[in-house]
Amino acid sequence: MPVENTCITTEGVTVEEAVNKALKALRISREQAKIEILDEGKHGFLGMGARPAKVKVCVREDAMAEIELTDLLIALDIKDEAGQEHYRPKVVYKDHGVVTVKNGELIITNPVAEGKYAIITPGKHVNLLINGKKIEDETYVSEEDKIHIEVVNDEPVNTIELKLAEDKVEARIRLIRRPGANYRLKDQPETNKLILLTEVAEVVEPPPVTPDDIKRFLQENNIIEGVYQDVIEQVIANPNSKESFLIARGQRPVDGVDAYVRCLFLEYKPDEEEGLFGRNKVISVSKGDVIAVKVPPQEGVDGWTVTGEQIKARPAVDCSIIVKGGCELVDNGRKVVASIDGRPVVEYSGQNAVLTVEPVLEVKNVDSTTGDIKFSGDVRVTGDVREGYKVEATGNIEVFGDVTRATMRARGSVTVHKMVLGSTIVAGGLAALYTSIMPLLKEIRDLVDKTYTVALQLKQAPGFKTSDLQTRGDGQLIQLLIDSKFHNVPKAVSELVAAVSSEEQVVHEEVINVVTLLQKSLCGLGPLHLDKIDYLLILIKGLDQVTDFISNYMRKAECITARYVQNSTLLSSGDVIIEGQGCYISTVTAGGEVIVAGNPGIARGVKITAGCSVTIKELGSEFDTQTSVIIKGNGKFSAELIHPNVIVQIGTEKCRVDNLYRNFNAYVNHEGRLITDKLKAEEYMKMR
Repeated sequence: MPVENTCITTEGVTVEEAVNKALKALRISREQAKIEILDEGKHGFLGMGARPAKVKVCVREDAMAEIELTDLLIALDIKDEAGQEHYRPKVVYKDHGVVTVKNGELIITNPVAEGKYAIITPGKHVNLLINGKKIEDETYVSEEDKIHIEVVNDEPVNTIELKLAEDKVEARIRLIRRPGANYRLKDQPETNKLILLTEVAEVVEPPPVTPDDIKRFLQENNIIEGVYQDVIEQVIANPNSKESFLIARGQRPVDGVDAYVRCLFLEYKPDEEEGLFGRNKVISVSKGDVIAVKVPPQEGVDGWTVTGEQIKARPAVDCSIIVKGGCELVDNGRKVVASIDGRPVVEYSGQNAVLTVEPVLEVKNVDSTTGDIKFSGDVRVTGDVREGYKVEATGNIEVFGDVTRATMRARGSVTVHKMVLGSTIVAGGLAALYTSIMPLLKEIRDLVDKTYTVALQLKQAPGFKTSDLQTRGDGQLIQLLIDSKFHNVPKAVSELVAAVSSEEQVVHEEVINVVTLLQKSLCGLGPLHLDKIDYLLILIKGLDQVTDFISNYMRKAECITARYVQNSTLLSSGDVIIEGQGCYISTVTAGGEVIVAGNPGIARGVKITAGCSVTIKELGSEFDTQTSVIIKGNGKFSAELIHPNVIVQIGTEKCRVDNLYRNFNAYVNHEGRLITDKLKAEEYMKMR
């Protein structure tokens, strides 16, 4: 706060008493005051005729700036360098002892009469000994004390900072030069209470660093390989650099490349002129065709660290080709040749490939004359699949007529050249199911990983009580986290169990084992039986293994193609393509794309879920029919015409269409926001 009064008039029995009253009221020292004696006063005789002394004390103009700065420091609660006193100069009481520092020497004056002794406190860079005892706090002193003051200087320092990469393949250094300082006692005016302060008398530069010093440092820290000699001079020339310098680099290993089986029939690419149906043409081979070759492994190259250690490269893994029916091995097991005409099939078991050439079953209609069909291979129906019948195939299914209130399941693709009415069609077999549960597996893994991370942080927190955990195990903590913070865990696991249990086909044992373990460990009171939080790492490992297993199983996505679909359910591990009139009041789930691109190519009252993108000519209707499109991941949606109230969701972002639009496109940008590009379509509808 600024000084409000710069002058004051006071009275006292003596001039000295009046002056001290004024100094105390102005909160200034005598050195900062201008004193004017107005009346020296008179003692009188026996009290008669006495007159008080009167003085006028003003703040000197040259002290005003210092006082205003001091008031500001006090207002901000800023202490002096000893952290004990404010900067405001203290009033010097005449009868008390005083201390001062002149020419670097401490001078002490004892008090008069009943005055108090002066107080001194050692400041920064000061060691204070009084009568042989080290003093660290404020203490009273007298002229009789034996006082020894030692000023502590800062020594100059050269430091080399080393950062060694975790794999020890790179080393970086930085030179830090910190100058030192020689200090002396700072002169201070006379006061009753003094902090021994210092000031810099001389700055002392650290000794120069030579290339030999850097080399010696590297040797001492075992940095012996791949040292860049030219960088040493750069380090010396750029002390105190914010960035460190790459001083040495080793060689990271080049891992071996595993052997693999190249299936030539998977490299088939249809001509664009064949249209959308040609994309899913049944692949066939003739007797004597080479259908697969083995690509041999490539050995890796070892690496080395800057500390001279060898880093072993991951060895290449070899693979084998296993042949079953319809094909044989030639060229010392390096090639597979078809021994019959048919459809080639490959399945993977780790790095190994199992190859088969399957025959094709052809029937006119699926009806009472055939009964339900379950065939190992491809099925071709030249007529219709009638109401209530089932067709199951380990290969592809192709129907040239209609499918009416029937069920068709294929491990391969399904093609219907006419109408699908009130039916269920599955393409990809278990891969179609696995396509639908993959998001659940990834969600559960993420939730379990977060539960483990939070549980570990709580156990390591100093304030967290672990007595209950020691007696009851970590299960109580895991159960608490799932109930309070990660309550979606049992819900997601239950959805996974329901999806796997409802499948008519036999799910792989690897998947069943992990799903059963998740249900037992994470649902209900299961978490209470987990003794250690590390058990969650076992669950995460199991989820990773089953995800890898499913990914290998789903290497080739299968598709469904049709011309007209109504009141049906379509589930495909790959694409769903409707080329014709369109799709009405149906549920369509695809691991790949969904395309409705026929004439007129309309989709109404549908629920579409796709793995990557959806392309439709016309979506929704002018009536209030529930229509939605969900795209997993960062795919793209496009429609030539879209009606109001259609719900479009990409990833976690979704919107409801509020108007009639043409050329409607939706995608998620790099910021994770759903972006739509469209044109209003009023004029288009008038033209219709």
